[in-house]
Amino acid sequence: MTDTPSLPQMTLATEFLFRIVIETSTPLRVPGMPDGDLVVVPIAGGTVTGPGLTGTVAQGGGDLSTVTASGQTQLDCSLLILPEDDPDHPIRMSYTGISVRTATAAPPPPRAIGAPHDPGEAYFRITPRFKTDAPRHAALNGLLAVGVGCHREKSGPIYDVYRVL
Repeated sequence: MTDTPSLPQMTLATEFLFRIVIETSTPLRVPGMPDGDLVVVPIAGGTVTGPGLTGTVAQGGGDLSTVTASGQTQLDCSLLILPEDDPDHPIRMSYTGISVRTATAAPPPPRAIGAPHDPGEAYFRITPRFKTDAPRHAALNGLLAVGVGCHREKSGPIYDVYRVL
C-alpha cells in the first residue's frame, strides 16, 4: 500500500455563465432499445441570458436521451447558440448529463414527456462543451462547464450553466 500525503480537501469553484431556456417540439419515443427507451427531442429554439453569453438557440438541434428501466434519463444533446453580439459566428453547445428523480426512493411513476415537475424532485445535471470560431467567445472552446437543470417546463428544459474555475 502506498502512503499518500495528507491533503486538505480541495474545493471546486465556479462562476455563473448563463441561463439557457430550451424550447422543444414533439418528442419521438422509441421503446425497446438495449439500454432503455430512446427519446428524440427536436430543439425548436430558445434563449441564452447571462454575464458570459447572451443570444438565441437556433432551431434544428436535438436531444437523443435514453430513459432506463430505473427511471434515469441519460441526456445527449447538441445545439447551436447564435450570440447576440456576433450572430454570424454560432457556438455549438453539446452536453451529456443525467436526470434522476430524487423525491422518493420508490421507482418514479410514469410521467408524460414534457410534464412539469418540482425542481427539487430531480437530480438534473449536465456537462456542456463548446466549439466556436467567434473571436469574442473563443475562451468557451477551452473551458469546462457544468449545468444544473433548474426546472422542466412543458416547452423544454432550463439550465443554469457555470464555468469551472
